[in-house]
Amino acid sequence: MIWPFTTPTPRAAEPSITRDAFWAEVLPPFTAALAQFRLTEVKRGTWLGNDGPVRPMFQLFEPQGGAFVPYYGVALAFVPHLSGAKPAWHRTRASARMDIAVRCEGRDREVSLIRQATRTPAFINGALGKILNDARALWSAANDVAALPDLLEDVMAMRPDTRSQRNVQYPIVRAFIYKHLGQTAKAEAAWQVIADDPYYADAMIALRKVFDAGG
Repeated sequence: MIWPFTTPTPRAAEPSITRDAFWAEVLPPFTAALAQFRLTEVKRGTWLGNDGPVRPMFQLFEPQGGAFVPYYGVALAFVPHLSGAKPAWHRTRASARMDIAVRCEGRDREVSLIRQATRTPAFINGALGKILNDARALWSAANDVAALPDLLEDVMAMRPDTRSQRNVQYPIVRAFIYKHLGQTAKAEAAWQVIADDPYYADAMIALRKVFDAGG
């Protein structure tokens, strides 16, 4: 006996759009939504808040072709980033980078060149609204500089097993936060984590000079 079956009807592929058309469609509603938090666009897909030492930040990041993942977090003016083997500052608005960052997990939170449904008003008002509620809580907590160590640990615990570019930055962030707060013993303990990790070996001398200078 031959088992009866029917051939499924192929699903029509959603038409993709050009990147210019994508940004023209996506940027205005995102910019309008973020304006309520006083974040303004500093470059395409990146929004930044005030010019203080702790700056709220939001970004649409493209980890793979066509799908943009929202990140929210804060940029810390007193924390350097590694650029090759040298510490570099990103203090201008256009060059700001997140030091504490939350990646919005789940396909339903991505914005896509292909999936038109992710660019509809329903998505903007629904998924984005939920994301911004979470971002609001983080930005509010970050207003208290003394709360930054606990905030950093909470965010690190969300993705403990990955060694992404941001996670590599976190030990530096921890050490420089404690240095900024004047908590010398905790700053030195946090520095030891960096000193014991071969990943940072090439940058150790230059990074230590910046650390000793207080950021």
